[in-house]
Amino acid sequence: PGTPAAQQKETDATLDTLQAHAHAVAALIAAVPHTPFGGPSSLVNATLNASADLVSSGGERSSSAAWVLLRSLLALDPEWMGAKQRLAKLYSMLKVVLAHRVENISKDKRDAVESELRSRAQALRALTSFLQLMPEPLAAPLIKPILSSLLPPNSALLAECREHAPALMSPAFRAAFMLFRARLYELLGTLPSSALSAKVLNIVMPMVVADIVDPSNTHASTCSTLSSMLNSRDETLAAAGVHDEALSPVGEPMRTGLSAQAESACEWLAELQGGSFSSAEVQALNAAVSLFGSVFRLQTSDVRQQLLGHLGTAASKAGLKDQQAQRFSLSPASEKADRCSALTNICAALLGSLQRLAHKPSRSLLRMELVESITNVLNPCLSDADTSVRRGAAQCVGLLGALLGEQYATRFLSL
Repeated sequence: PGTPAAQQKETDATLDTLQAHAHAVAALIAAVPHTPFGGPSSLVNATLNASADLVSSGGERSSSAAWVLLRSLLALDPEWMGAKQRLAKLYSMLKVVLAHRVENISKDKRDAVESELRSRAQALRALTSFLQLMPEPLAAPLIKPILSSLLPPNSALLAECREHAPALMSPAFRAAFMLFRARLYELLGTLPSSALSAKVLNIVMPMVVADIVDPSNTHASTCSTLSSMLNSRDETLAAAGVHDEALSPVGEPMRTGLSAQAESACEWLAELQGGSFSSAEVQALNAAVSLFGSVFRLQTSDVRQQLLGHLGTAASKAGLKDQQAQRFSLSPASEKADRCSALTNICAALLGSLQRLAHKPSRSLLRMELVESITNVLNPCLSDADTSVRRGAAQCVGLLGALLGEQYATRFLSL
């Protein structure tokens, strides 16, 4: 007792206790809207004040506890959180973590950079939850400050970490950097389209595209969003593979002891479940696929042609590599069928883009001149061994028929 090691152990235990208490309080706050008579206003006000104090106190784990508490408050009536004085308090909390630039990124300061990335990832996740859950009129006062004060320092940090990544690289840094860029992608996908300025896209989109098309960027991880994009009516035509089952809801909902209502109320608890499909790499891929679709919908035909060119080149390489692997592999046929395809991320990016165009038409219409580039992406997917990829590609064909009309349908049938 009294040694630096013992003191650090005691500090760690205290901070772990703080995290546990934060999750317990957050669960109680999230339950308030589901109780017959609500809860005392003093409790929710004290929770907001506590989260602000924790952010001000500094430290990664104190900040983490603060954002858990804040996210629980978003489960309350939006009018409560949308009050002017509470929005001001929320913005002051965000400024503490997100509004300053990180100077002198170097190998000597790797631990500090990792901690900074994790803290910012948690704050960005809370901000994204706020924008997703609050009605647009209530969230509108924060949009301009976000774009002017919070987004630039974090876009700059993304660029600097990418530049210095070879020197900083370690398992801990990689996980922190992947999680940070996942959260930044998610925020950009949630902000109004006017926020996606050329300056921001020039920093972010090269990484988004690289995450989707280059397996080395994400340790050959596979996004988990493709299965959620697929039309459930097609399941009778192709049974789910092993990896599809792993991505779908658990067949025994009470096996975990959590009800669907409780899980939706305490949405942050999903981040504690772990597993390969909750890794930082998969979260970054899911966010990259989503942001790719949002950006594709907004762009002109020239920019779409460039994006499709990246997908097409990667699809050709991945398709050829998969064919060679299947030809020379000694694994049983069942194992080959259950293995996730390298084309999953590419197919998800194209399907998500077309779904967005179909759901919310763009001022820039999809044109027939893009069909050849789209076909270069689709052909390897349509012949892939993975049923999910084939189903996703088939849905793409259907969406293209709806978006481009009979001219595309005739051309596709003639191929």
